[in-house]
Amino acid sequence: MNPVLKSTLFVVKNSKKVKIDKENIKLLSKKLLKILKSPKWPAEVHFQSKNADYLLTYLIILGALNFCFWPNKWQTKYKNKIYSDYFSLSLRLKRMFEENKNNDLNYLRKISFSGFEKFLGKNCPLLEKRYEIFKSLIEILIKKYPQPTKFVLSANHSAKTLLEKIYRELPYFDDISFYKTRKIYFLKKAQILIADIYGAFKGKDIGYFKDLNYLTCFPDYLLPKILTHYEILKYSKDLEEKIKNKKLIPAGSSEEVEIRANTVWAIEILKNYLNKLGLKIRSFELDWYLWNKAERLKSKLPHHLTKTIYY
Repeated sequence: MNPVLKSTLFVVKNSKKVKIDKENIKLLSKKLLKILKSPKWPAEVHFQSKNADYLLTYLIILGALNFCFWPNKWQTKYKNKIYSDYFSLSLRLKRMFEENKNNDLNYLRKISFSGFEKFLGKNCPLLEKRYEIFKSLIEILIKKYPQPTKFVLSANHSAKTLLEKIYRELPYFDDISFYKTRKIYFLKKAQILIADIYGAFKGKDIGYFKDLNYLTCFPDYLLPKILTHYEILKYSKDLEEKIKNKKLIPAGSSEEVEIRANTVWAIEILKNYLNKLGLKIRSFELDWYLWNKAERLKSKLPHHLTKTIYY
């Protein structure tokens, strides 16, 4: 069993402030059955290259910088469309990588803070922290993994094996918390990286994984938002008031861990219902669909606010 599922189950069983409503999951599964199709990876908003090593470098950097897109409103215009948050990041990194015509990691290494700011924009949330992570990770890739294809292929096309390699060997991907002294795995960015590799390579060659069902959803702040909208996640009155009033929920607090753990299992239960109804969809594909829907959703309760480099 994925350590995310195994460890978060303990949290779900002991949660005080967050509960899952399975009846409302059943109702949503019946609605989704009529409209849901397995979503595709959005290649148009990502950097693309025939150089597999350089493409993987982009995906790793994107994965590491994929966190905390608030409080600033951060948008990017591309082909007459406005993109926010994660897609704003992917599009800006896409331009950075496209300008490096020689696919040279030393080009990336030499990017100054002002150059980084030029690509990501002054309004990018936590810009200094993102630059620190960018610089650190580029150094590690140059010194240890100049050919990330070897790193990925060493997992023998196993998502399970690659997941462990990513969070153990690559910094900024070890998304682990504690709850009642137990270690709780979320591994949001590490799992997204695997799904992005699958998507970018269209499930072939480097992008082929024999066990994609091993991946869970990617517990962030938008999935809980849409799950509360459908009354699948239910918060205690005091937690709901905190979120409604935009009070900070500290990273690693019992409340934050309960929100994320129950999100994982709500998506897992929803996926299982859909599978039983005849719609074969993976947890991460269901995540893709609901996350995109949540971005456009106007709900009574905003998403919870947690400052973290993990989501």
